[in-house]
Amino acid sequence: MLNLSDNKKKMLAIVAAALAGVALPGVASAACTPGAYGTGPDDFVVLGTPATAPATGQRYLFRSGLRGSTGDAGAPVTCADDIAVYRAPDGQVKRWPRLATRETKTSFDSDATRLTGALIEPAGPADPKRPLVVLVHGSERTMAAAAIYGHMLAAQGISVFAYNKRGTGTSEGEYTQNFELLADDAAAALREARRMAAGRFGRAGYFGGSQGGWVAPLAATRSPADFVAVGFGLVVSPIEEDREQLLDEAREKHLDAAAIAQVERLSRATAQLVRSHFATGYEALAQVRREIGGA
Repeated sequence: MLNLSDNKKKMLAIVAAALAGVALPGVASAACTPGAYGTGPDDFVVLGTPATAPATGQRYLFRSGLRGSTGDAGAPVTCADDIAVYRAPDGQVKRWPRLATRETKTSFDSDATRLTGALIEPAGPADPKRPLVVLVHGSERTMAAAAIYGHMLAAQGISVFAYNKRGTGTSEGEYTQNFELLADDAAAALREARRMAAGRFGRAGYFGGSQGGWVAPLAATRSPADFVAVGFGLVVSPIEEDREQLLDEAREKHLDAAAIAQVERLSRATAQLVRSHFATGYEALAQVRREIGGA
């Protein structure tokens, strides 16, 4: 803590920098607690965990979709001591405290693996009609229990259950891209969320982001979900997405038409294996390897 009597000028410079939304060289401030800061469901910003390089500060997200890092030059929001300072487009400066929530940690089992998570509920009286959303994470390896989207939903009166996917954070198990297993985990998370929020919610379902856009609908087939919402998801299958990624990479490397045709042939062969759950397709793949394996 700065001593105001000894460092008055420096303190004033820090305040001015905060109001202007710019970083002051050589002055470091501790990260604010992740969560929503504002005055209510219509006027707030969500601050997440510290941004990763090359960005600095904390990730932020407004209800409008405006996002960035508090350390960016000209960022409209800064935060210190759990007070967010927002400079509106009209020049008005607002100081926002952190919005209160009830957060309850838990652990639960899925396929003999112990997973951890947290129920985030808006503060205030219990509402038996409040929606309950289970966040289904993407392919990242980072912890998801403090996801920025969870606080975004909670700030708007929605209860959120966020959990750490297996092999990340404090959850046990090995990190995996096995959609069947991840769907089992999401279904177990919904059961745990319903248990924890009993009597304080109405409809309950999933929000899946990115890879979660494939996992969440699968989880809904093996659990009593009332809805599924998808963000940053694709309306094609994982096999189609994989094929397009292979072709995009081939074009970026400026491969000729013959080479791109080989890539597409390889994609068809591996897709046959996946579609059959590795029951058929080995002969076709072996032929591809014999004919173009050295390409």
